[in-house]
Amino acid sequence: MWRFRIVGVGLGLLALFGIGAGDSTGGGREAASETLARAYEQLGGQRFRILARTTSTDGRRLFQLDAVVDRSRRLGDLTTEATEAGVPVAERTLLIGDGAYTQLTREGEIVVGATGRSWVYTNLTRAPGDHGLLGPTFGVLLEPFRQVSHLEWVGRTGLRGTVDLVREQNVPDVPELRTVPFEATIDDRGRLTGYTLVRPEYGGSPAVRSEVLFRDFGLPVEVTAPPAADLMENPLIGG
Repeated sequence: MWRFRIVGVGLGLLALFGIGAGDSTGGGREAASETLARAYEQLGGQRFRILARTTSTDGRRLFQLDAVVDRSRRLGDLTTEATEAGVPVAERTLLIGDGAYTQLTREGEIVVGATGRSWVYTNLTRAPGDHGLLGPTFGVLLEPFRQVSHLEWVGRTGLRGTVDLVREQNVPDVPELRTVPFEATIDDRGRLTGYTLVRPEYGGSPAVRSEVLFRDFGLPVEVTAPPAADLMENPLIGG
């Protein structure tokens, strides 16, 4: 049976980065925090690729994302891969302005809805939450960094600190999630080029490592909507 999703696993991850200055204090940490905020802002209006991966501490891949975006033209093409109940699942989402077109693949086969159509259209202006991949905040992709603390320089282009996931994500209020370590890198033009965040084990949930990279700045991005005959509206949202 077709599993309707708001926009899919991809946009679920792509909310992980709404950077703010955080609550660091002191000269060195304040400068590092300002640099991190500017590095995030440098991504606005650009074209680039996003590569993301979440793995368990024993190296098993839990989630993978490959996306290209043109933020000035509000275009995006992203593919996610994950495993659900032991079954490999892939999801492709095309972003064009306020529209998202999502197609699901299970075990290598495209999932077709009851109408025989394989693409679900979602009007993002009617969807709940912040789908900020093409907007000014990046939605989920930068969300944890609103609560940065203990930020410091590592060499000339590296930064490290901790984030409070409890204040920014729907997770249990446990001490382990209030000081989650992360590292970030910037390039010689001051742009954010990646980050790594390690969520510790808590309450029986295993530790996981998430890595996001921004690269291939300036690459061409062209996205075309699927044919109308292949579309069905998201029944939870409507067109």
